[in-house]
Amino acid sequence: MYAKCGVIEQAEKVFKALPIKNIVSWNALIAGYAENGHAEEALKCSSYMQASRLSPNVITFVCMLKSCSSIGASVRGRKIHAELEQRCLGNDVVIANALINMYAKCGLLKEAHAVLDKLPFSDVISWTALIAGYVEHGQNEEALACFEQMQEKFVGISPNDVTFICILKACANIGAINVGQEVHGEVAKRGMLSENIVMNNTLVAAYAKCGMFDEAEEVFNDLVFQDLVTWNALIAGYVQYGHMSAALKCFTEMQAQGLFPDGVTFACILKACASIGAIGTGHCLHAEIHRSDLLHKDIVLSVALLDMYASCGVVSRAQEIFDEIQTAHVVLWTALIAGYVHNGQNEDALACFERMQCSGFAADSVTFICTLQACGNIGAVEKGQEMHDQIVKAGMMEEDMVIRTALLDMYTNCNMLTEALEVFDKYAIWDAVAYNVLIRNFSQHLYGEEALNHFEKMRSEGIVPDQFTLVFVLKACSSIGAPCIGQEAHSSIIQLGHDVADAVVATALVDMYANCGMLIEAQMVFDGLLVQDVVSWTVLMIGYGQLGMDLIVFYMFDRMLQEKKEPNMLVFTAMLNACSHTGSLDRGQKLFELMSKDFGLFPNSEHHNCMVDLFSRIGCLDKAFALANDIPFANDLVAWHTLLGFCHVHEARNLGKLAFEHATQLDEKDAAAYVSISNLYAIVS
Repeated sequence: MYAKCGVIEQAEKVFKALPIKNIVSWNALIAGYAENGHAEEALKCSSYMQASRLSPNVITFVCMLKSCSSIGASVRGRKIHAELEQRCLGNDVVIANALINMYAKCGLLKEAHAVLDKLPFSDVISWTALIAGYVEHGQNEEALACFEQMQEKFVGISPNDVTFICILKACANIGAINVGQEVHGEVAKRGMLSENIVMNNTLVAAYAKCGMFDEAEEVFNDLVFQDLVTWNALIAGYVQYGHMSAALKCFTEMQAQGLFPDGVTFACILKACASIGAIGTGHCLHAEIHRSDLLHKDIVLSVALLDMYASCGVVSRAQEIFDEIQTAHVVLWTALIAGYVHNGQNEDALACFERMQCSGFAADSVTFICTLQACGNIGAVEKGQEMHDQIVKAGMMEEDMVIRTALLDMYTNCNMLTEALEVFDKYAIWDAVAYNVLIRNFSQHLYGEEALNHFEKMRSEGIVPDQFTLVFVLKACSSIGAPCIGQEAHSSIIQLGHDVADAVVATALVDMYANCGMLIEAQMVFDGLLVQDVVSWTVLMIGYGQLGMDLIVFYMFDRMLQEKKEPNMLVFTAMLNACSHTGSLDRGQKLFELMSKDFGLFPNSEHHNCMVDLFSRIGCLDKAFALANDIPFANDLVAWHTLLGFCHVHEARNLGKLAFEHATQLDEKDAAAYVSISNLYAIVS
C-alpha cells in the first residue's frame, strides 16, 4: 500500500520489519521503486532478493525491465533478456512487451523488433511499444510502416488510443497529414475524442505543426475544456509558421481564461517576440518569468530569453541574464555566442567561446558552427583552423555534415580556397546546402570557374539545385562571362518551377545577361518583373553603359525618377560614366550636385573619378586637376592616371608633370604613370 502510494520510506520500514520476506513483499517494494522513479534502487533491490535465494517471477522481471528502460540501462536489460531466455520466459507476452518497451526506450529498435517477430502471439501493447519507440527516436516513417503492418498482418489487433496518439505524433513530425487526417476520422468514428484530452491535444498539435490552422482551431474550439497543453500546441504552431500576432493573441486569451503559462508557453512567446523585435513585450515576459522562478529550472526557457534579447539587439542584457543563471550549460553558452554573432560582435563571440572552454565546458556541434561563422565573418582564419583541429579530435567530422559545411563556409569566407577544397575532397557525401555554400562563396570571391565546376559536379551526383544554387550560378556566369551556362541555369529555373519573377532570381538573370552583353534577354526579364526594384534598374543600366549605349542609360534614369524609384550610388556611377562617354558636362555636373542635395548620397571616389574623366575628356584639365586633388580623394591613383592619360591626349605637358608627381608620390614604382609621362614627353617633343 505504501509503495503504491509513493510513500517509499514508510514502505521500506514496513518491509524491513517483516519477519519473513517472500516474493510478494519483494515485488511490492521493487514495483514501488520502479513506479516512483527510483530505477537504480529497484534494480539493487532485485539483486538483494536474488542474493537471498529467492527466484524472480514474471512480475519481478517486468519491474526490472521497466527500471532499465527508464534510465537507459541497455546493458543490464540485455543480461535480463538472456536470463529470461534461459528460463524459457521470452515468449510470455507480458515479459515480451516489457522487453520491447525496454529496447525501444533505449533506442535499440532492431532488437525490439526482433523480440516482436519471435512472439507466437502479440497484442496491441507489443505493437504500440515498438511504434512509440520509433517515434521517440525520430524514425517516423518506420512507425507508420509498423502501424500499417500491424493492421494488415494481424487483423485481430486493433489500435488503441495510445497507438493512435503515437501515429499522430509521427504524422506531425514528417508532415504526413493525409495519414493524420485518416487517423482523425478513425478515432472520431470510434468515439475516442469525447473525453480524451490527450488525443485532442495531439490532434491540435499535429494540425498546427503541419500548418493546417483551420483544422487545428476546429478541434480546439470543439473541446469543452482546453488545458495548458492544448493552448501550448496552438501557440507553438503559430510561432513555427511565423504567425506571431496570432500567437500573442492566443497567449492573451489563454491568460484571460485563468490559465497561467508554463515554461513551454513562455519559450514560444519569447521566440515570437524575438522574431518581430517586440522588446517591450519580451521585457514584460521576463518579469513574469522572474516572479514565477522558472528561469533557473528550465534551460529551454533560459535559452529562449537569451535569444530574445540578442535578437532584439540587446546582447548586453543577454550577457547579464547569462551571468545571473547559477548553473551554466553548454546550450546557454552556445545561445550567448550565437547572440554575439547575430549582432555582428564576432570578436566578443570568440572571446565567449574561450571563456566557455576555460570554464571546463566542451563545445558541441552547434557551438562550433556558431563560432566558425564568427571566424568567417572577420577572417579569423587561424582561430578557425584551431577549431578545425578540435572538431577532428572530437570525432565530429565523419558523421556531422552540418559542421563540415560550416568549415567550408569559414574557409571560403576567409578566401582560403585550397583549405576549403581539401575539406570538400576528403569526404564523398555532400548535400545541396554544402554545394550552395561553395558555389555562393566562390562566386562572391570571383572564383567563377570554381563555382561552375562544382555546379557541374553537383548535377553529376544527382543533387537537384534549388533556387539559391541557381542564383549563385548566375552570379558566377555574370562574373566570368559564361552566357551558355547562364541560359542553362535560366532553363533550370523554369523547369524546376521556381518563380522567374522573384526579385532575387530576376535581378540575377538581368545581371547575368547584361554582363554577358545579351541586353535583349536582360530587358525581357526586366520587363517581366511585377515589381522592378532599384537593384534590377541598376544592373540593367550598368549593362547598357558597359556596351556604350549611353542614351538608353539616360532614358532609363529619367523613367526611374518618373516611377518614383530612388537612385542609389551605383546608378549615379552609371549615369556619370554615360555623361563622360558622351561629353555631357552640364548634365554630369548637375547629377554630381543632385546626389547630396536631393538624394542624400555623398559622392565617393568612383563618382569623383567619373567627374575627373568627364572634365579631362572635354579638355577642362584644370578643373579635372582640382577635383583629383580634392580631399579626401587626393590619394586615389585612378584619378591621377585618368588625368595623366588625357594630358597626353591634349598635349598638356606641365599639368601632366604635376599629375605624374602626385601619382608617384602615392606609388613611386607606378609603372603606368612612367609609361604615360614618357608618351606625353614623346608627343610634345
